[in-house]
Order: sequence, then C-alpha cells, then structure tokens
Amino acid sequence: TNLEKFINEIDLQLNMVYNSLFDDIAKRWDFEELREDPLLYKGSVEKIIKELYIVLNKKPEEEGDFVKRIMHPVRIIRAILENQISTKKSNLKLLSESIDFTKTVYSKQITVYKLKNLEKNLKQAKIYGNEIIQESDFMSWKWGSPYVSEMTSAILAKEYPRGLLIIALANGAIAPGIDVFLRYTNKTENKDALFYPVRFSKTKKEDQKPHLRPEEIDYLKKEAYGKNILIFDEDAVSRKTIEKASKYFKKLFCKNINFIVNSDVKYLKANALTQVY
Repeated sequence: TNLEKFINEIDLQLNMVYNSLFDDIAKRWDFEELREDPLLYKGSVEKIIKELYIVLNKKPEEEGDFVKRIMHPVRIIRAILENQISTKKSNLKLLSESIDFTKTVYSKQITVYKLKNLEKNLKQAKIYGNEIIQESDFMSWKWGSPYVSEMTSAILAKEYPRGLLIIALANGAIAPGIDVFLRYTNKTENKDALFYPVRFSKTKKEDQKPHLRPEEIDYLKKEAYGKNILIFDEDAVSRKTIEKASKYFKKLFCKNINFIVNSDVKYLKANALTQVY
C-alpha cells in the first residue's frame, strides 16, 4: 500500500496532462453508438466494487472496460448521495473520498489502494449492500461527449483562471461534470477549484429543490468564499431544472452565479455561459 501511494505521487508529478477516458472511447468507437447501453445498470454497490477490481487490474481493451471505469465510480457517488437522502444524514467525508477516487480513476492513476479504503468505508456506512438502478438515457450520455466537454472546459478556463466551485446536478451531470472539471484544472492548474455533486432531478426524481443536508450547506458556504460559483448540467431540454437550481444557489450563497449546460455549448459556444439574475 505504501509503495502504491509513493508511485501514485510520482505519477501525479510526471503525468500532468489529463487524458480523458471519454476521449479513449471516442477514438476507438462511435461515442453515440456503443454496443451496450453505457448508462443502463442494476446491481449492488458490492457488485460495482468487485467489477471495479477486475477492470482496474488490467489494461482496458474492450468497450465495457472503459464504460465501467467511467460509470462505476460515479455509481458509488450516486449511492452515497441517495443514502444521504434516505437516511437524512450527511457523510461529507465518504462523499469527498468517492469524488477523489473517481478523479483518480479518470486520471488513470493507481487506484487499487484507494478502492480498498473506499470499500471498507462503504461497508462501515452500511451502503455496501445498497442497490443502484440506473435507467437508459441516451441524451445524457450523448452530452457527455468529449468534444463538447472539451469546449466547455476551454470556456471555463478563459472565464475563471482561478477560484471556481463547480456544482454538478446529479445524477446525470456527475460523470461529464468530473471530466469537465479535470479538463479545466489541467488547463488552468487551478489548485483552488472544487467539484461537488448535488442531487436535483425534477423530471426523473420529481425533486422540488436540490437535496442538501445542513452540514453540506455549511461546507459549501465555507468553500465558496473567494470563489466563483458555477452550476453545471449535461443536458437541459426545458432549462427549468438548471434555472431553478441556479436561483436556489444564488439565494443560498448570496452572490452572483453562472450556469452552463453541455448541450448548449455545442451551439452557443461561449454564450452558453449564463449569469443568473
């Protein structure tokens, strides 16, 4: 474990360029026409962990290897968010750990020791046996396109060279949101940036407002100090969800915030960055 940590630290120093798993898929296959539905899934957190051990211990070659590397860490984040909602108890430490693990996987660094620690903590939190049911969503996957996410990250890098808090609307925006975040930090080397997912789904979950526990609100208010705030979503058909979420966070933070949607960026370019009034 200590050797893996040491190698990982060296890898972080040497491999400064972020090479996206989304790009890897697009180079090998038609991103929008994969053989298997990348978002459709049903299984326990335990099953997800076991499948991650397999795909992380070998060189990815098959389409499914890349999809699992992208989606399985995000499904763990999703399980933690869902558990917070059902138990009405926050678990900031575990959520932060799962986000850090996902960033590590996406950055193609040694992750097995982190997975072992995460597995242990998921068991302690009694989330290990929880089931994740994810429905097919072609548009959500489509707008996680590396081409669009690269454009989004370039816009953010130009607008926010430092000090940025990205709040991604879960569940759909988590995977593309982390990809955008890592592209952005790679362009700016912004060590003060923060990514945080918040469950708010008006259509699928009928959420009336973003799900945040009091401890999360305190944490985000503290982290937002001195930072620009951006609300991110991968797809917005009616824009009602992103607009309502943005107004909620503007009131919460008592400051001007912007939002951006990947599906807008392809057509609107930099004009997709929208200020909330």
